[in-house]
Amino acid sequence: MAALCGCATEIAGKKQLVPDRVYTEMGNQLRDGFLVCDSESLSIGVKYLSEAEFLESLRSRTSNPSLFDPPPPWLEVITPFLMTATNRSEVPVILEGQYAFLSDEKGSELYSRDYADLYQMLAAEKKGEQVMKVLARLLFSFAPLVPGQSREGLLLFGSLDPKAKKASLKLSFLFGGKPLRSQQCLFPFAVEPLPSDKKE
Repeated sequence: MAALCGCATEIAGKKQLVPDRVYTEMGNQLRDGFLVCDSESLSIGVKYLSEAEFLESLRSRTSNPSLFDPPPPWLEVITPFLMTATNRSEVPVILEGQYAFLSDEKGSELYSRDYADLYQMLAAEKKGEQVMKVLARLLFSFAPLVPGQSREGLLLFGSLDPKAKKASLKLSFLFGGKPLRSQQCLFPFAVEPLPSDKKE
C-alpha cells in the first residue's frame, strides 16, 4: 500500500514560465508577450524568455555566434526575462535597491544577477570573458532613467526551486522628485512543463 505524503511534487523535465491568467483577469495588460505595469509616470513590461529566445538574443549581439554553440550548460541554471521601461514622469527614476526579485509561492527569493555575479559564474569557462562582453551589452542597466527615456535589457536570475508551481517578479522604482515616491510592479507567472514536442 502506497504511503500518503503531503509533499509538493516536482515538475519533471524542462520548465517554462507563462503569464498567470489571473493577471489579465484583474484588468492588467499583456502586450506582445509582455506583462505590463502601466501608470501615467512609468511603464514597465517584462517577458520570460525561453532558452531558444535567450540564445537568439545572445547570438544576435556578437560577431561570433559560435560562442554559444553548442548551447552552454549554464543556460540551464539561468531564468531570463526581457524588461522594457519608459519614464513618463518629469524626474529621474531608479530601481530601488538596484535589484529585481523573483520569488516562488513559498516566498523564497532570488535577486537579479549583476555583472559581478555573472563574471564569477563564468570565470572558469574557456570562453567566459568573451561571453561576459556579450552579456554586458544585453543586461538591463539600472542607471537612472531620465524623463522621456526608454530602455530595454535582460534581467537574469538563478534557478527556481524544482518544486515551484508559481513565480512572481517584483520590482520597485523610486522617483527622484520631492517628496520621493515609488511605484511597485508585481508580475505573476505559472511554472509549467515545457511541451515535449517544443523545439528549442
